[in-house]
Amino acid sequence: MKNWRNMTVKWTRVVTDIIEGKLRLQFAEGWQAIKFDSTNWHRHQMKSQLKAMDVLATHNDQHWWIEIKNCEGFETANLPRLSPIDSAEVLKVKAFVKKNGLKRHVRITRKKLFIVDEVVKKMRDTLLSLTFARRFEEPELLAFSQWCGSDK
Repeated sequence: MKNWRNMTVKWTRVVTDIIEGKLRLQFAEGWQAIKFDSTNWHRHQMKSQLKAMDVLATHNDQHWWIEIKNCEGFETANLPRLSPIDSAEVLKVKAFVKKNGLKRHVRITRKKLFIVDEVVKKMRDTLLSLTFARRFEEPELLAFSQWCGSDK
C-alpha cells in the first residue's frame, strides 16, 4: 500500500490546446506550440511547394516536431505504407519496364509513400520552411525558427 502523505503533486496549468483529428494535445505553461500546417506562413507561402509536420512545440532548448497518423478504419488500404518493400504489383510493373528497355523513360513509384519516407519528407520540408521563415523574419514563427541559421 502506498503512503500518500509523502507524495507531492504538482499541478501544471495547460496554456495551449491543439486539436489534431480526434486527438487533443495539451502543452503546459512555458511551452509554445502551433499547428504548423495551419499557419498563415505555411498555407500562403509554402503550401504549394512543401509538406509540413502537424505540430511544432518549443520550450527552452527543447523542440518537438509532431506528426500524427491515424489509419483507423483504413488499416487495409494503409498496410502497404507500413513496409519499405514495394507491393507485388509495383515489382511486376518495374520488371516489365526493365525488360522492355523503358527504364530511362519511365519512373515507377508507389501511389502512397512508405510512412517513414513520408515523415522524413515532412521533416525536411518543415526545416526548409522554418529556415525561410527566419530569413524573412516571419513573426508567427520566430519562436520556432530562431535556431535555424545564424544571426551573422
